[in-house]
Amino acid sequence: MEKLDNNGLSKLNADISTNLKIRLGVYAKQEQMYIREVIEMALESFLNEKEKQKN
Repeated sequence: MEKLDNNGLSKLNADISTNLKIRLGVYAKQEQMYIREVIEMALESFLNEKEKQKN
């Protein structure tokens, strides 16, 4: 393995940092979509139950 000078280390660190930010952003978006789906299902279930009680 070749030795990295300070510039090489800085670039590697920046690349890793960028990669992690992208991955975290994707994960956060997936989590947000999952939470939205759960809320929609709960709301739909609640409204269906309320409709049943009316009839």
